[in-house]
Amino acid sequence: MAKPIEIVWYQLMFAGDWQYPLVETELQQYGASWQQEFAPTGIELSVRQEDAITLKVNGYADLLNSVRFNSPTDNQYGVTLGRIIGTSKDCDFWTDVKRGLRRIAFSPESIPPPSDTMLCHNCGCGC
Repeated sequence: MAKPIEIVWYQLMFAGDWQYPLVETELQQYGASWQQEFAPTGIELSVRQEDAITLKVNGYADLLNSVRFNSPTDNQYGVTLGRIIGTSKDCDFWTDVKRGLRRIAFSPESIPPPSDTMLCHNCGCGC
């Protein structure tokens, strides 16, 4: 059985002097590449641009939180990339998105629940 995962991208409004070069065609290219790469593992990846919502981005952490993942099989909806991977090692956006995709695809139990959730998923994270 296939496991559907959706990546949702939001419109971004960069604030202040901080900028990160993102090109919409890169989103399409990476999305198509990842669909092909993950298909043999049973992952049905879809990528959706959400044009109705614009997020203000003040820095790299906000950029990570502008990407959301939905994995209905794992009962994960609207999980931000920042929650999935924590801090970024190299601030390489596309590497970070792929890292988050791998984690939600193959070890969703290791993603910490929202802070207002009392239920632990028993992964050993201590939540």
